[in-house]
Amino acid sequence: MSIKLAIAKKKLDTPLPIFLSGYGARKEYAKSIHDDLYANSLVITDGTKSFAIVSCDLLGIYAGYYQPIVDDIKKRVQIPNLEIVITCVHSHSSPALRDSEYDQNIDKMIEEVKVKITEGIKEAFKNAVDTKIGFNEMPVTGVGANRRDSKISVNTVLKLLLFKQTDKTGVAVNFNCHPTLMGPTNMQVSRDFQGYTMDKLVQDNYLPMYLQSACGDVSTRFTRTEQSFSECDRIGNLLAKAVEELAAKTEFIDVDGFNYHQHIITLPRKHYQSDTYYQAKIKEYRQQLEDKRGKVSASELRIFETALQGIEVEYRYSKSQDTIVTEIPCGILQLGKATMIFSPFEIFTKIADRIYDQSKSAITYLVGYSFDGQGYMPDKDSFNNGGYEVLSCRYAQGAGEILADKIIELINK
Repeated sequence: MSIKLAIAKKKLDTPLPIFLSGYGARKEYAKSIHDDLYANSLVITDGTKSFAIVSCDLLGIYAGYYQPIVDDIKKRVQIPNLEIVITCVHSHSSPALRDSEYDQNIDKMIEEVKVKITEGIKEAFKNAVDTKIGFNEMPVTGVGANRRDSKISVNTVLKLLLFKQTDKTGVAVNFNCHPTLMGPTNMQVSRDFQGYTMDKLVQDNYLPMYLQSACGDVSTRFTRTEQSFSECDRIGNLLAKAVEELAAKTEFIDVDGFNYHQHIITLPRKHYQSDTYYQAKIKEYRQQLEDKRGKVSASELRIFETALQGIEVEYRYSKSQDTIVTEIPCGILQLGKATMIFSPFEIFTKIADRIYDQSKSAITYLVGYSFDGQGYMPDKDSFNNGGYEVLSCRYAQGAGEILADKIIELINK
């Protein structure tokens, strides 16, 4: 049975003032917009069943907000046998959908997200056309690197899903790098560097969407020259050039079917320590930060700042550990010989590499920040290095390998 695809792009009218998530140092609200945010919907349909991948220019969706949003959108769209997965690009200069002390205009933002996703899915479903599909991948350097130590090697891999859509080429860009080029002092709404990548591709007659991959330990901390919008432009253009280079050498093939299934994977919680332990550790981390202040670069100092934030987060989670979710959703889309995996985590690259290496699919995509976000998922070796990502992780050392092995089992059936 032939399949049809289309991408629809809808601008989110972001209400102001609004809080930009992702940095503990931020306490003020954004009162201006530097880059428009979007909700991009890729619809795949075979006439009997349909699947929509929605990429939102948000930090993420958390704390039980996800399923009510999806259920409401399905009621509004009214397409039979439609499955939806919403994923977020994780820009740290955009809002998150969740309860917090900084929740001004979040209800308006949620309603705007629902309206524009509904419009986008309907439009893409209406405009979906028979088309050949292209899959390709290649390593890319110069955009992201290990966020704790530039000497640690990480695989930053660009993966594309391409198809012809009337006069444009639709492209889902799957890449692994934290959009944290703009720092906590930035108070303007922005999509960060990947938004500049998308804008450049639009100018060159592509219809793109960004699917964030396994970027838990990858950022621009050691590849950027400064934290500015001009630097977003430079790195965004670098990634856009790589996309176009890879697209130019991609062959298009017929794909005669797709399947989507959602699974539940059970993971063990982290073992937490006593109040006395955390109070001593917080004091120790504060002292370490003060000892480094003025003696190391801003990028290195950031590691100590986030470590302090991490131990504070771990202490907070220790007080509500019984509420930590252990039944984790995992979505698997099979599109011809390609497989796309949707996960709620910020996965470390070694976990992703484990999945890629053992997958029997011709190409495997990993999309993080899907469903209700569940934070970082480090590999077991990285647990020994500490840092914000490990401290704020709510799952036991080795949970990442359990997750990877279960995904491998599911996709290789």
